[in-house]
Parts: sequence; structure tokens; C-alpha cells
Amino acid sequence: MEIYKIIRKQPCKWNLNDTLQWLELIGMKQYQQTFRENSVDGSILMDLSEQDLENELQIKTENDKNEILKRQREEMPKIKAIHKEKEEFKKYKIEKIDFNSSNKYEISDDVLKEIRLKFNIHNDWEICTDPRELGYVITDEECYYLSIYRFEYKENVQIQVKDTINQCDLSIGKDSSQNQISSDHKYFDPIHANIVFDNVEKVYWFVDCNTQYGSYVRINGNKISILDEYIIGNSVIKINKITRKEQDNQSVQLDFSLVTEKGLTTNLTIQVCKGIQKWIGRDSTCEIVLDDMEVSKKHAYLSMNQDEVFIYDNNSKNNLWKKINSIKFNNSQEPSLETIQMKLGREKFSFLVYKQKKQKYYKEIHDYLK
Repeated sequence: MEIYKIIRKQPCKWNLNDTLQWLELIGMKQYQQTFRENSVDGSILMDLSEQDLENELQIKTENDKNEILKRQREEMPKIKAIHKEKEEFKKYKIEKIDFNSSNKYEISDDVLKEIRLKFNIHNDWEICTDPRELGYVITDEECYYLSIYRFEYKENVQIQVKDTINQCDLSIGKDSSQNQISSDHKYFDPIHANIVFDNVEKVYWFVDCNTQYGSYVRINGNKISILDEYIIGNSVIKINKITRKEQDNQSVQLDFSLVTEKGLTTNLTIQVCKGIQKWIGRDSTCEIVLDDMEVSKKHAYLSMNQDEVFIYDNNSKNNLWKKINSIKFNNSQEPSLETIQMKLGREKFSFLVYKQKKQKYYKEIHDYLK
């Protein structure tokens, strides 16, 4: 039963008769008299508690109390939201409204045809019908966008690429006057990184600006290469040498240096064999033990796949990161905020390049519809 279609106003604006009608609609007509005696209108109804129902309105039956409270808590916000949308919608010249559809605002086919003819809009172009987007038309022309999500601020930034080759589209850093994305974290450099679009390859490049604190890509299943640096908690593992014995494709020897938070450096060697995981973590059973509370007990492991060694994060609490200077963001058809996760300083970001159809704004359509 769609109550909002019967009582056509916000619950907070209901009068006593509206409240009595609501009781009848939810099957609680037997309590109309007590509601009438206590002059319960919509604003009072929305604030009723279990104690109010029992003490003031003398509703003692447990099932009835629970039903009234359930309807009040679950339905009232929905009814309120629907009527708010209806009130906002009144100022737009829309002939058909379907508040139950996924796209809540629909222009009738007749109005769409009229707009296309009047303003010479291509038949394959979609006319946006949301009141917040009236006047916008989605064309068949595609362009590239970069989506950047800041986990700490729950903020999503989207930028459209420029046409200039190797044009810096965006910079990130501590100085708000020089960067489009800024942060006052002490681990940020004044200008920390640049985002550059390559118009030839149609991809973005992230470029670290030789920063003191670096930039880090979260990894899970990264092939080990010489001179790679991996940040685990407050320690850095740097791969110095990879040795493979002739005619032996079952094991690889890694020589690496381990630099702890205190600046102590230790040179280590480990043999990685097929089918055997070599663990890195705080637990004493790990092959590489890190005495660091920022590190999980079993934080990461090394594993051999074919003739290469890979490093895997073990769903650790503080993740495994690779220090990088530049990285390419491959394009995708669908935006996703989990594509590449990266730390700049101590703040976490994610990046994605995706392709999307352009929108054109027609003020004439906006003025015609409003």
C-alpha cells in the first residue's frame, strides 16, 4: 500500500485527520479514538516512543505497539523523502513522474520528441531528465576521465583530460596554493606528485616529484625485480640481487637489504623454492621477522611461480606497499575505486582512468523545461 499516494503531504505536516487515516491504512483503526483524544498529529506521531504509546495513549498490547513503532520508524522517512522530491519537482515542466522507478524523473515520449525537433538534437543522444541535470544531453562523443578517491575524506574527484600532449592535469601536495589536491599531513611535500595525461597512449601517468616521503602503491602479487623497494610497516626491503642456478627452475636466491625504522641496515639472503611460501611478519616462525607492531604476525609471503618470484600481501592490517617514481594508469570502460590504491605521505588514494561519453549543456532546453 503506497501511503504517500493517499496522504499527499509530508508526515510532519499531517493534521489529526491524516494521522487517523494512517492508523486505518496500517490496520490499527481501533486506536483512532485514543489518538483523537490526545490530538496526535504528524509531528507528534513522528516523535512517539514505546513509553508514550503505553503511558499516554494506553496501548498495552505488545504486538500493536511494535507494529506502530515499526511503521513509524521504517515508513515515515521514506514517505518524507518521496514528498520532498515531489515538492522539489513541481518547478519543472515534466509530464510523467514515476517515483518507483530507478530513474525517478521521466519526461514523456511526446515531450522528448518535441525537444529533439525544436532544438535539433540527434536521435541517438540521450536527454538527461533528472531535475539537477536538465539541459544536459549525453552525446556519442567519448573522452577520458581520471577518477581519484580520497579514503580519509570520503571524497571523489573526477577530472576530464586536456587535449595537450603531456599536459599536467593535476598536482598533489601540501601547498594548497600550488596544488589542485592538497593535504596538511606532515608527510606531504609542498608539491608531492603530478598527474600527466599522455594523449598518444590515452593513459595517465602518476609521477612522484622526488619527494622526501615517497609515493607507495599497494600491491598483492607483484613480480620481484632488482632494485625494487617494498615498505612493510616501518621497514623497507630492497632487492639487491636475484640469482638463478643453471638448469634449476625450482628455486631462486634473493639477496636483499632490510632497513628498519631506526635506520639499521641488515643484508640477508633467502632461497625461494617452488611450492613453499617464505613468510615475512612479526611472528617468530616467519623466515623474515620484523619486530614492529605496525606489521601483522604473518604480513606477506614470497612464492615462486614458474621461474619468477612474487611477493603477496596476506590481508595484513597495514598493507604492503611498493615505493614508486612513476606509474601508468590504464584506461577502463567502467570506473572503479579499487583499481590502483596508493599512499602519498600517510593518506590513501585510489586512481582510475575511464572512458565516458561527453555531456553537452543546452541552456535553451533547461529554460524550456523549467
